[in-house]
Amino acid sequence: MTRVVSAHAMCALVLWVGQYGCGASATTVSDATADGQVAHVEDAAKAQTANGGAQSVSWSDASKVAESGTKLGFTQTYVGGRDDRGNLHVVYWAGSTATHAVLPSSSGTWQAFGMPRGGAGFYSNVSLGLVRGGTFVAHWAEVDANAHVLYASLSSDYGQTWSSPAELGRGAIGWVTSLHTFVGSDGTSGAAVAWNDETDKHVYVRRWRGATMTTADWSTAKQLSNGYAGASLDCAVGGQGDLLAASWEWEETSGKPKKLMFGRSLDGGDTWQDIGTLPASGVDPGSQDASLAVDSEGSLWIAYQGLMKVYAAKSTDQGKTFQAPIELGPGLFVKVASNDRGDLAFAWEYFEEGGAKTNTTKRVGVSLVSSSGKIWSGPFSMPESEAAFGMYYPYVMLSSDRVDVFWLDTNKGNELYYRSGTLLR
Repeated sequence: MTRVVSAHAMCALVLWVGQYGCGASATTVSDATADGQVAHVEDAAKAQTANGGAQSVSWSDASKVAESGTKLGFTQTYVGGRDDRGNLHVVYWAGSTATHAVLPSSSGTWQAFGMPRGGAGFYSNVSLGLVRGGTFVAHWAEVDANAHVLYASLSSDYGQTWSSPAELGRGAIGWVTSLHTFVGSDGTSGAAVAWNDETDKHVYVRRWRGATMTTADWSTAKQLSNGYAGASLDCAVGGQGDLLAASWEWEETSGKPKKLMFGRSLDGGDTWQDIGTLPASGVDPGSQDASLAVDSEGSLWIAYQGLMKVYAAKSTDQGKTFQAPIELGPGLFVKVASNDRGDLAFAWEYFEEGGAKTNTTKRVGVSLVSSSGKIWSGPFSMPESEAAFGMYYPYVMLSSDRVDVFWLDTNKGNELYYRSGTLLR
């Protein structure tokens, strides 16, 4: 069953996906505008149409992807996407088992496959990035009593087979790592992996370009946080083409609020420039957990949290400067995604009560906006969303005509759920 939300109901959608998303009725025009937002939404519909973005969204019912005990990657990384055949891919893990799940475009049944493995430790932060077509890069950490070990692997056949894992680093590596995949200006496939070292308190990035993947095919580790005393951690990496962007948290003095730092590469990761404190993090001190994406116009977007609210900011000069941040709403852990048709998606843990570790009070917020940065109609609660608590760790993917949302349900032992929307133009 599908449920259509027209542009006049929400040409850019704000949806709390939770118990509502598992079978309640969808919002209608009268539902969405009952609080006097008719004029606001109609203006948004006209603007979105002029901007070339989606004009309506047709949502499928929610369905379960995986049983209890599942974990998803952090907001800084990628956990899947749609290949050129329309098949949807996602990766997740539980202990010593990691899974690559595929939903074929021709069927509604998820297929589960094993992931590559480099050693004998527990998996952590399993990531999957689409390079192009059916070429994917997987990245993950394996954790044992002695160290965290970082790996990456390449598949050129839609994830059916994988190269032998390439070791990227080992030691006292932090839990948050980040994967970004890209195609360079010369047409070469590429990827970047970023992490922080808990011994020297710095963040590092390695870059891969080519057709094969071994450890030797990756660049040597580049320290991005050189010159910053204190602790640098939780680095996100993103971009498009030869533009690679990185943002990490900097704790100058232990116990003091963190700031977001920013660096960039304009040559596909060969060299890096230190921009310094992120100009957009106007809620400093306290900005954390960045996510990066480039829109269809080539603008770089960063989403982040600060003081228990989530924000987004746009740069039109490849990260040299950022416009004033946009407040998306209350909550934490925001993820940004983009497509090639003028749409952006933001997903985050929405909550107004409890703390960051109180998952029972959380809902999942998802906003779709155009590349102009206009937030059309949200955030606001939709019918029955007030009961949709216990939904957390959201993740959103955006392709040319689909928005795909994943989340964990703490009420059901962390089962993984998914819902898809078709973007109509």
